[in-house]
Amino acid sequence: MPSLDSQGPDFEEAAKFIQKAPGGDLLSKNEFDLCMKLPLFPYNYLAIKDVLVREAHRNGMLTMEGIKRLLKTTDEEKSAQIYDFFVRELRINENPRRSVGSSGVM
Repeated sequence: MPSLDSQGPDFEEAAKFIQKAPGGDLLSKNEFDLCMKLPLFPYNYLAIKDVLVREAHRNGMLTMEGIKRLLKTTDEEKSAQIYDFFVRELRINENPRRSVGSSGVM
């Protein structure tokens, strides 16, 4: 993949490369921007999104520890950017599932 270090010709070339990569046509503008920033291929991002959305649904929320465990990464910066994106853009932790109270209602 071309370098993403600047806003010059390499950046434009990388943008075209990501847009034409498998899954590039399925990304929102914000998802595309995240793929450019990290850098991450669209198809890989979509697989990550699927795993993390399922994890959030299963547990009622998404945590940094969960991201690191599921993505098998120790890259703190990349994990934090992914977590922030999912919370901010996809509103993953907006209404975390509450535990069952004394009334038995969730």
